[in-house]
Amino acid sequence: MTSIKISIVLNLHHEGPYIRRTLRSLRDAVYYTRAKKEAEFELIVVQDRPDSLTTAVADKFDFSFAEHKSITVNNGSLGLSRNSGLILATGDYVCFADGDDLISFNYFSSCLETAQAHPGAAIFPEYLYAFGAKCHLTRYYNSDTFNPRAFFDIHPYISRIFMQRDILNRHEYLETPRNGLYAFEDWHMNATLAADGCAFKIARDSWLFYRQHSQSNMATTGQSKIIPFTPSFLPSVYREISAARTLQPRDEFSNSEIL
Repeated sequence: MTSIKISIVLNLHHEGPYIRRTLRSLRDAVYYTRAKKEAEFELIVVQDRPDSLTTAVADKFDFSFAEHKSITVNNGSLGLSRNSGLILATGDYVCFADGDDLISFNYFSSCLETAQAHPGAAIFPEYLYAFGAKCHLTRYYNSDTFNPRAFFDIHPYISRIFMQRDILNRHEYLETPRNGLYAFEDWHMNATLAADGCAFKIARDSWLFYRQHSQSNMATTGQSKIIPFTPSFLPSVYREISAARTLQPRDEFSNSEIL
């Protein structure tokens, strides 16, 4: 029987002081998943305009825990660099990662179990613990707990997506310049997936530990901006996905809560 293969796309920029800890976190989650399931991993490292420290640390790490590919790009854009990694991915599933965040040891195992139980769904961690410049704890819920029109106002999820590669390949992340009109590229991607009929499911008991920097995109961009046009905002699509969603008893405008 052929093993399930998971492609981890790790985007790097200027995260030199944090990369070793990030990679050890990914490695532990890979080992745990292998012990529980028949799964293989490849790690695709995408360095976008990296500084010398980031390159030096990344190039010296022991990547024997997974197949390893590495490329350096000059995109100056997280969205375009995620696309660059996705092109190289060969796994059944793709999971995006960032150079300064950590994950729970059961992250990939829980995501894979959820993805297999819900084919075609976009999978996200149940909990996000932000630490660093700011601290908070957030819990996320399945997409049947809110109405898709929430995408007009907020981004109901996060960038840390786990999904079938063949579905992600039908879409592309857009470039959203930091000082431009538009907000996060992952907000646009998730709204587009909603328009494509994808459900959003939570991997139970999985955690993302999100490092908050005072000058990060999240801190400086905020959710006051708008996202580029997405098919979710076409009147016909908007009516269809809103009418088709049967809500569970939660606030229809929110799928997360600050704990």
